Amino acid sequence: STMHSYPLSVRATRWLVLVVGLLYVVTVLIVFSNEIARLTFGLMSIAAMIFFVAWSWNLQPDIIANENGLSVHFFFWWLLVKWEDIIDVKPHSFIKVLRKMLRLGGTATFVVRTRSLSVFHRFYFYPTFSFLPSFAIFRNISGFDELLSFMKKYIPEKMES
Repeated sequence: STMHSYPLSVRATRWLVLVVGLLYVVTVLIVFSNEIARLTFGLMSIAAMIFFVAWSWNLQPDIIANENGLSVHFFFWWLLVKWEDIIDVKPHSFIKVLRKMLRLGGTATFVVRTRSLSVFHRFYFYPTFSFLPSFAIFRNISGFDELLSFMKKYIPEKMES
């Protein structure tokens, strides 16, 4: 098994977003708790903040690759995506176009669409116009090229460059 993780700056940002989100929730509950209409608005904004915190916390998941598939870190758990559950691995189209416009080489981000993972993963990478569970592999993950090579060994027909 090989662990692929993101730099300390990404992990620190995750925790910062979590702390700010929690402070926001506490503040809204205190400020809007005295009347029902304001409380309803407050609860809706809390739900939006929780969704944002969860989305940003899991945007760049750490990945463990082995012969069984890819284990994707989701909050405090590891979710296994078996090789046969991977539908395709494609460069993220918007970022690919942007990199061409800026004349940057290579592909910065790949989107992995699967048949498994959580319901929450359906909200990632909506620009793929797919509601299939998916996650991203960004270039700044440790061992980016090695991870893609490892994946090509198990699912060459599903990889697009």
